[in-house]
Amino acid sequence: MQKSGPTARARKERVIHTRVPAPLEEELKRFAEELRIPVSNLIRTILEDALAAADQAGERVERGLRDGAARLAHGRDHLRRTLVGRLPAGASRRGRPS
Repeated sequence: MQKSGPTARARKERVIHTRVPAPLEEELKRFAEELRIPVSNLIRTILEDALAAADQAGERVERGLRDGAARLAHGRDHLRRTLVGRLPAGASRRGRPS
């Protein structure tokens, strides 16, 4: 039987230790104190937000690349259609392996 609730969630969380420069530690502690939250909660929130922002940026870049590739394909097809009527017979295949 699986348990639910805060106790089950606490068991799923893991601790990660890291080294930070002293000025960063002081800044994190000061900021956490101003927000009246534990430093660990502040760091967790910062990491979650940073990962979410990176994911959104990656999706935006991917969407831009797909859109650019689609425009390039459309332009290539348009150019081919334009040139087919102007090139001598067989010229459109020149330089391409059969």
